[in-house]
Amino acid sequence: AVVSTQSGHYGRELRSGPISYVDYYKNNYNLEIRDLNQPLLLSIVKTKDPGTGERTEKQVHLVPEVCYMTGLTDQMRKNFKVMQDLAQYTKQDPEKKRRTLEEFRQTVEGSSEATTLLQSWGLEVSPSILEVDGRKLQPEQILIKNGTFPCDARKESFDNITRKNFVIQSVDISNNYLIVCTSRDVTHSNTFKDTCARVGPACGINIQANGKVVSINSDRANDFIDAIRDNVTTDTKIVICLVPKK
Repeated sequence: AVVSTQSGHYGRELRSGPISYVDYYKNNYNLEIRDLNQPLLLSIVKTKDPGTGERTEKQVHLVPEVCYMTGLTDQMRKNFKVMQDLAQYTKQDPEKKRRTLEEFRQTVEGSSEATTLLQSWGLEVSPSILEVDGRKLQPEQILIKNGTFPCDARKESFDNITRKNFVIQSVDISNNYLIVCTSRDVTHSNTFKDTCARVGPACGINIQANGKVVSINSDRANDFIDAIRDNVTTDTKIVICLVPKK
């Protein structure tokens, strides 16, 4: 949410007393807020008390000038419900996008407060959506071992096609592969092997679950290189390195 009634002059409470955001960012981060009249962003943050486990919500004011987009976290991407809800806005068809933009324009035009605020920033909403000529390409045909398969343009993905049909040609990997990982990722390497053995044959790739796993004590690049040099043989078809997150 945007809090248009509050700006950089608005303050926050510290143990030492109240302080404006202008002074807070200058004193703590040596950042100078240039636009002193910009509205603040209001974010609702959910926190969990480490002692009681009780969840509470609190309001946090953000200065737009020092904010930037961070994208989606891994936890968000793994949450099917979040991604499904997000897809309603990120994967809209062109006509729905046009209607959404038109509704936004009408909402702004119908609000004198919004219009006045945009004018104070030197902005205005165009009375119509810019029209350009374009062309619509036919869906691509995915080439597989048994012929071709049409890609469903509505889903913008062909994962299911590649998982359920044989690839044109693949290396006979069998158990001749090497996984290098740190000692704390050995469990993940076993999960990876089991997944490959389950998914690979379904799409025509012969890979089994008994590849060699080499455990190293640290995640330094030289340790990975040494492990590869010491364990790769003429029969090794592929090397996989599981690198831990920093």
